[in-house]
Amino acid sequence: MKIVLLSGKPGSGKTTTLNDVYNELVDDDKDRIDCPKAQVGANPLDFECVVTFHEKKIALFTAGDYLWQCVESIIKYAWVDVLIQAYSDRFSTELNTIIGRYDCHVVVDKTASNDDDCKKIIGHL
Repeated sequence: MKIVLLSGKPGSGKTTTLNDVYNELVDDDKDRIDCPKAQVGANPLDFECVVTFHEKKIALFTAGDYLWQCVESIIKYAWVDVLIQAYSDRFSTELNTIIGRYDCHVVVDKTASNDDDCKKIIGHL
């Protein structure tokens, strides 16, 4: 499994960016949705889902404000080709220790531009 991490401060727009990624991947083709968006975590805007894009199973998980949520999503979605995970930069050292075991991972640092971040993430798929 490849892991694409979107790192940023709480409230920096990680969930908004991953909503944009979801919209780009699905592109109004409901047949691409394997597991529909489901609310996850304490924030009502956070979601998880699985889509098919270019014959790859891709999970998106936005509830990354706590380290345990990130670890659980890695375990839960171990069966997909790519996991796109938002996470808070406040525990980046701990998560990098865990993720460092995966040969195939990349970190995208959240910028002010959701569009640029979306393009970067999709470019890693």
